[in-house]
Amino acid sequence: MNFSTKATYILCALFLLNSSYAQDDELYENDTIEENTEEISNAELQELIQQFTIIDSLSKLMNPDSTGTKTISDGKVTITIPQGFYFLDAKDSKILLEEMWGNPPSDDTEAMLVTKDGYFGDSVIAITMQYTNDGHIEDKDAEDINYDELLEEMQTSAEANNPQRIEMGYNPISIIGWASTPFYDQVSKKLHWAKEAKFGDAEENTLNYDLRILGREGSMDLTFIAGINQLDDVKNSINTIMGGSYFYKRKYLLGL
Repeated sequence: MNFSTKATYILCALFLLNSSYAQDDELYENDTIEENTEEISNAELQELIQQFTIIDSLSKLMNPDSTGTKTISDGKVTITIPQGFYFLDAKDSKILLEEMWGNPPSDDTEAMLVTKDGYFGDSVIAITMQYTNDGHIEDKDAEDINYDELLEEMQTSAEANNPQRIEMGYNPISIIGWASTPFYDQVSKKLHWAKEAKFGDAEENTLNYDLRILGREGSMDLTFIAGINQLDDVKNSINTIMGGSYFYKRKYLLGL
């Protein structure tokens, strides 16, 4: 399998699995239930109350941390929790991604960072983290990626998976295109690509900014999940987190 094909497979798997930003801003912003129910029926009101009750119950099962250091990926990476973020372990990440946001079941995400704006709303940024043991990628291979072909392959893969998603009760995904120009930072050994996607009939498109930190045996994969209008905020978060001392260097990773 060549690098482009392997990269496509890995990226599409991560995208389809971790990036369903399935929030309803009108329901879950900081407004009260009363402020959102002026024009809805009693049945819709009861459903809304039930949704809030479920979210509240799930939140009580989670134990987010806001200070200290955490080790992930079997000791390959240690992260100091950045200011303004909560850290979620694998269990809490699964609750958020699957139970709250409606993603398909998966055990791949090892941890998450979520901004302290709550789990829903216009300003939320979430970051999934996992280590992918896919072997070492040389600089030349990373620099030679044909991003046009990669995008086409990802779009085709997403469309091919949509019937199964619909059958399982999930929204179909359409990958609109790159939200910003992909590039490889040879100095820091990081691949950057930001995808714009549409989930079902959602009014706002979703931004998935993928950051892959290349290593000697694999890569550390971070996916920043937000609304498409938050691209600048996500880029600022990347600069803050990766530019600070939040990630400790380990022999497995070259870019930390």
